[in-house]
Amino acid sequence: MKHLVDLKRRGLVVLVSVTSLLAFAGLAWAASVTFMTGGGVWTKVSGLEHAFTREWSPNSGREGIRGFTFYEKSDDPCAIDLLMRKLCSRNCEQKETQRIEFEHEGVGFPPFKVDMWTVKASEDRFVTSVQVCFNGKDDATKMKIKGLRVWEASIDETGKLTYYEKEREEQLNNCTDWKNKVSCPDGKVAVGARAYYATAKTGFAGLALYCAAPKIVVP
Repeated sequence: MKHLVDLKRRGLVVLVSVTSLLAFAGLAWAASVTFMTGGGVWTKVSGLEHAFTREWSPNSGREGIRGFTFYEKSDDPCAIDLLMRKLCSRNCEQKETQRIEFEHEGVGFPPFKVDMWTVKASEDRFVTSVQVCFNGKDDATKMKIKGLRVWEASIDETGKLTYYEKEREEQLNNCTDWKNKVSCPDGKVAVGARAYYATAKTGFAGLALYCAAPKIVVP
């Protein structure tokens, strides 16, 4: 009888161990799901669609935009950092930042001293929509970005997006006029961006997203 009890206990231990290993393997698989994108599409412009632009967009890649950092010189937004993350379902590591910028005498970046502000999505979520805020000027050549709202989505293990209604926002004191919201098509997240400006003396006044659908990467 004692041997039988010992065998049952050993069998239970083995069963528990196998179950634990399978559960761990399942979690590890879920955590390791990554994605890549092919060609994408541009949204319309939030703000003003001026003639001059600066942009960064990949032909294909495994990174998406989590947020934006704006740099200002003498009150002019002169550079934007795209805060990139690996496209994945969870524990998405930070990747190299991509910068959109222009230079001219009196504004240039770098090496001039600048102010900065940031807005970004939650952990393991990616930007799907943006809305810029202007400084309330009547002259279109003097309008510039002074705030930004972003909307976000997470990606599950199959590549399906879950959207979140609550926006994340950052605005400066002279943000007084929220412009139109622009969004990626369903099933796509932001992987690049384009900034618009009238002259380099006034800074960026419009923002568009380059959007692509995440596809599972086969290990």
